[in-house]
Amino acid sequence: MTNKPFISFYDSIGFAPTRQDVSIADSHHQRRSVLYRSLGIPDIAIQGSRVLEFGPGSGENCETVLRQKPSHYTLVDGSAAVLGRLRERLDQFNDVPLSYVLSDIDQYTDDYLYDLVICEGVLPMQRNPIEMAEHVLSFVRPGGVVVMTCFDACSTLSEWCRRFIAQHLFFNMTYSEKLVEELTDFFRPDLGFLPGVSRRPEDWVVDTLINPWVGEFFSLHDAMEVSRGKAAFLGSSPRFFQDFRWYKDPSNLDSDRTLELILTWLSTHSYLFLDTRLTPRKMLANQDHSTLPAMATRLTKRIQRHSSRAEIYDVAEFGGDIAMIAEHVREISVETYSSLQGLVRWAEKGRIEDLAPFRSLWGRGQQFISFAVTESEIGR
Repeated sequence: MTNKPFISFYDSIGFAPTRQDVSIADSHHQRRSVLYRSLGIPDIAIQGSRVLEFGPGSGENCETVLRQKPSHYTLVDGSAAVLGRLRERLDQFNDVPLSYVLSDIDQYTDDYLYDLVICEGVLPMQRNPIEMAEHVLSFVRPGGVVVMTCFDACSTLSEWCRRFIAQHLFFNMTYSEKLVEELTDFFRPDLGFLPGVSRRPEDWVVDTLINPWVGEFFSLHDAMEVSRGKAAFLGSSPRFFQDFRWYKDPSNLDSDRTLELILTWLSTHSYLFLDTRLTPRKMLANQDHSTLPAMATRLTKRIQRHSSRAEIYDVAEFGGDIAMIAEHVREISVETYSSLQGLVRWAEKGRIEDLAPFRSLWGRGQQFISFAVTESEIGR
């Protein structure tokens, strides 16, 4: 049987490890509303809308959508275990018609087009994420909006490094409650440096460190290319792109021109996704950052192959690769350099205490991006 990214693992453990700490539920829903506003989707835009969500996870985020009273909400997931738990959680919302569909995303078919299509935390690390994203986009009606999430080697470098540390120190990464407890205890200090963290620590461990990441990245650049000629950029979180063009500027009428401007910005600012502490003000005028994505991709792919036992990635080699990345960012940020040097020292000496500076390093992880499908785009 083919190992399906996410689905096979979630079915084997019986749940989606995406549960949020909703001890103060209103705060969670407020954060989600802020997210949707940054994506160009105010609460009122969801009211009365027909919504389709792929990979809805554990359901806390679905509740925010349901609070806005869409006219219908269709939830699609390839894991029977996930859908079963989701139904138990959401069936209390009996004032909104809900449909639960057991289907792989790339096999899903529907007679409807939707006002809002959500695909969050799903596309990165699929085997064919670009093709899957194109399929997701095909369910948006003209005038509707799609929300996707992206990550690449730069934005998740810190997580990949933690995966390598976990594999090196704990070796057998087969899921068990004991392993989850041990990893949670080990990485709890790291999570203390992540402002606004809301996922349960044990679920972060399961989904980020134990869950096999067997597929390919789906980057912001990939999302832009998928939307080319089909949809116009609407919003993002973080809001990485500033557009100073007046609305009457003729170039605004060409959504592909906007995509080119965004892609140009991304090509020179990839380093910002490496560390949440970095800001554009720290960029050196003559610094070339074009090689950083390639360096990060090489390292993460070696960790991926090491995890699947397709390649032996020695800890000394890992330390050498991290040292090269550290030198590349040395003039950009003392904090980032210091964190990576702590990782290098750990690789050289094997002392856990040397990881102390690294524990504060977190990349910008997952980015949200939204696109609006317009009549003019459909007609091309």
